[in-house]
Amino acid sequence: DEVLLHGIVRDFEGKKMSKSVGNVVDPLDMVERYGADALRFSLAFAAVPGNDTNLSEERVEGARNFANKLWNASRFVFLTVGEARPALGEPGSLDAEDRWILSRLDEVIGALDEHLGRYEFAEAMRELHRFVWSEYCDWYIELAKLKLDDDSVASSQAVLIHVLDRILRLLHPVMPFITEELWSRLWPGKGSIMYAAWPAPAGLRDAQAEGQMTRFTELVSALRRFRAEHEIPSSKKMRVVVAAGDFASEVGPMHDALLALAKLDSVELVDRLPGGEGRAGTITESGIEALVDLEHVIDLGAEKRRITIRLQELDEDIGRAERKLANSEFVAKAPEAIVGKERAKLRDARENKTKLESQLTALDGKAATH
Repeated sequence: DEVLLHGIVRDFEGKKMSKSVGNVVDPLDMVERYGADALRFSLAFAAVPGNDTNLSEERVEGARNFANKLWNASRFVFLTVGEARPALGEPGSLDAEDRWILSRLDEVIGALDEHLGRYEFAEAMRELHRFVWSEYCDWYIELAKLKLDDDSVASSQAVLIHVLDRILRLLHPVMPFITEELWSRLWPGKGSIMYAAWPAPAGLRDAQAEGQMTRFTELVSALRRFRAEHEIPSSKKMRVVVAAGDFASEVGPMHDALLALAKLDSVELVDRLPGGEGRAGTITESGIEALVDLEHVIDLGAEKRRITIRLQELDEDIGRAERKLANSEFVAKAPEAIVGKERAKLRDARENKTKLESQLTALDGKAATH
């Protein structure tokens, strides 16, 4: 036999709840505002073995947002497949993104079994949250939307159904109400999800598909960051030149997805990036380089002026922070949290300055990537 000991639930600052202090979080109030599933998930998400649990309304609200994300994703699946429930085909006949999400699902099921077997509820919930929110909703569903009128729509629908089925089973112990409702819509007339077997890995791990999709998501994310850093409006579609090196063969099959998810006007695949003023670029962790034609999407002169002004502001921020931290009396007497916050400000300002200097250099045509 095993006995599980857990800590107490404290308030968001880690203080013991007390009526006299007025920091008691009433679970019934949380259920009324955000739902029982959100409260249960937020508690499990924070249940680290050997530690007390700090409960905040923001954390419960975040769990409610997760439930909304799951609900909206499920609605998309139901609208896409209608009454059809196609079965999975042979893995070899599936596209890379289909094999990727099935591989990731296998990995997550195995990881959850290990975490739950060691009563690591927080790690299990974080693993599941990351898979559902990021990989299934933010990436796979967005890719599946691009294939609604494609010849491979049936296989994509089968994968959508299969993965959603497993997600609902995995989430049911901590979010019983929403998973029961969605299960009844996924499999009408098949009874309660409580009778469904716990998922097991299906032997669908695919290292090649995972590697390819990791490189694809890195490239899309890098281009999105580039757009944000240069304040390029989402309505402006960028023209991009890509040098993918050993991974060039992967870019072709994902061409349309790259255009859609990164909001690009065109993608040109080359062996080596060209230089020249008015271009700036980015590089992924895998070494894939992308060069953006900025003259097509922004006013280069205005962008250089914006960066120059921001650099001046950062110099002032850095100076203020350095003077504070050089004051031994401030460092000795100020609360540790305040000193730590000031050090973080200085670190962030220096990092931002380095990024902006690199962007300015690239705009002047002296560098292709940053």
